[in-house]
Amino acid sequence: MGQCCQGVISGPSIQLDAQEEDAIKDAFQAYDTNKNNVIEAKELRGVLTKFLGREPTQLQLSRIFKKVDLNQDGLIDFSEFRLMIIQRKETKNKYVEMFQQYDIDHNGYIERNELKTVLGQVGEVTDEDVDEIIALADKDKDGRIDFLEFLDFWC
Repeated sequence: MGQCCQGVISGPSIQLDAQEEDAIKDAFQAYDTNKNNVIEAKELRGVLTKFLGREPTQLQLSRIFKKVDLNQDGLIDFSEFRLMIIQRKETKNKYVEMFQQYDIDHNGYIERNELKTVLGQVGEVTDEDVDEIIALADKDKDGRIDFLEFLDFWC
């Protein structure tokens, strides 16, 4: 691996247990279909086609490689793959923490009064503002926002 990537690879602060490390290794091996210890574009295309039910476009593959292939050698090695998985986990953890700040009673939902309370801490918020956010985020129209709706709304 090139010098430019060494600091980046060791960057994430998240700690993984043995089970999580094994899951990452298993996932990498599933993508590395020719078992040469790197993921090539054709392998990624094949796995994504099977997973998505359709072939990814060249643009989609290029975007993935641009984000994951840190040393830009046209291949994804295990350390690059592992870093991508860890970064995704860190991002998810940040959204979980953010959701929990809104879910004051920790029942798994952001309800109208919780949303108004949290938004009110940042600045003045009207009932209409809260109603508008709930109308946009509450996909199942149950009057509250669950974690998946929260992710859809913020991502």
